[in-house]
This record gives sequence, C-alpha cells and structure tokens, in this order.
Amino acid sequence: MIIITENERIDINDYGMRVLRAPIPSPALEHKTEQVDWMDGEVYLGSRYTTRVISAEIAMRSTSHKKIKELKVIFRRLFARKEEFYVMFKNDTMRRYRVVLNNQPDWTDIGVHLTSTTVELRMCSVFAEAPGTTLTLEPDLHYYQAGEGEIDTSDPPVQYIFDQTTFSVFNDSDITIEPENKEIRIELQGMLINPIIRNLTTGDEWSWSGTASSADIILLDGVRSFKNDVSIFKETNKNVISLLPGWNDFQITGAADFLIKFDFRMYYV
Repeated sequence: MIIITENERIDINDYGMRVLRAPIPSPALEHKTEQVDWMDGEVYLGSRYTTRVISAEIAMRSTSHKKIKELKVIFRRLFARKEEFYVMFKNDTMRRYRVVLNNQPDWTDIGVHLTSTTVELRMCSVFAEAPGTTLTLEPDLHYYQAGEGEIDTSDPPVQYIFDQTTFSVFNDSDITIEPENKEIRIELQGMLINPIIRNLTTGDEWSWSGTASSADIILLDGVRSFKNDVSIFKETNKNVISLLPGWNDFQITGAADFLIKFDFRMYYV
C-alpha cells in the first residue's frame, strides 16, 4: 500500500508493513422514494451512492518487540490523520482512493516479531480516481485500460489536444464528469472571435462574447472562465461543459489557428 498526501508518497513496505488483504467493496445505493395515499408501492424519486469502507488487513514484522512498538507509533502517524489522504494498492497502480481512518485499529500479536491489524478506510468521495489527469501522465499510462471493450477499430484515436473544429473526446470514467464537483480544465488558445464550444453529445454549450489573439489563454476551470488568469465569467453564457462516459463529440466555432486541450481526471466505481 502506498499513502499519498500533498507533500509525501509513502510505501508502507518500507516500514515492515504488508497488506494481506484489502478488498474494494462496491458502493451502496441509497434510494429516495415517496408514498402516495391509496397507491400500491412507492414512487421512485432517485438514488445516490453512499460512502464505502475499505477493510485492509495489515501485518507488521520486525526484529524485536521494542522495534514492533516503535513501528506501531509510526503506523499511527501514517494513518491517524485529521485530513483526507490517498491510498493506492500495488496490484492496481492506476487507481487511487481518497480516504480517512474510520476505526481505532487493535493489534493482534502473532509472535514476538509479528503483529497484525485491520484498518478501516472510509471513502467519503465514493469513487476511485486515476492518479493523474489526461495531460499530466505519460500517454501509455493515462490511456491504461481506456475504452477497454468500448473502443472499436473504426473509432478515432484517444487524444486530448485538438486543432480541428470537430473532434471527439473519450471519457473512460464510469460517471459523467461534471465541472461543478469534478476536476476538469479546458484550455483554448488561438485567434478567437466570440468562440462557442459545443458538446454535441450532451447538448452543453459554452460561449464567450470577446476576442483573443494567439498569445492569450482562455481557461475553463471547473465552473469558472478566465482570460490570462482574469475572470471573464460575466461575458460568458455561464454554462459549463460536462463529459458523459464514453465518446463525446465536439464542435468549435469562432476560432482559427487554435489548440484546445482537455485536462481531466477519470473516476471509477
């Protein structure tokens, strides 16, 4: 297991700790319904995923009882954090899980040099994440498993930088990437006059009443819009661009000699 924080990347094997078992549970669903007088059953209103807990069995081995006690202190420092952190398992390094400690682990001494415990890691965010974004990992890494069973030989190549007015973006996530609560940045640079970005698959349309040269950078960062780091939100139609799972077909107007980049993270159930 690897623990990832804002400033650290820690392999617990370096401290004599080893994960024996850590099954990833499926997320539970919570359904909202409503009863109507004199009607059989209930009216279904919707569902949501609830938090899930990873139970990881961890063994710790050392050369002496004293060293075991020292490692237990290190263990508490690693896991008993007041803020969320990420864990990644070596059998699947292309997914990370944002967690908090959910229990007070009790140690079971198997011998003088060996002890074990179960750590409960609560996933408040529900979804596993790709460790990097489409533009921050090496191509052979961030395309890992992308479109497995979903991409045909007739489909376009999976890429995230375009210079054509029509193109397709592949979202390998199990969910829709919504800028309101998921990580996505769209950067547009070129000769622009009142540009419009349309996701023809979702019907989303973002537009800006303004002009830009090739030296300017237009950035859609979540729900915000910037020109050279200065907000242009008031001059836009205040819409956002979301990405459905799978292929999303795009069209751009009001742009010439441009590049558009899609930088987002994949999310998995």
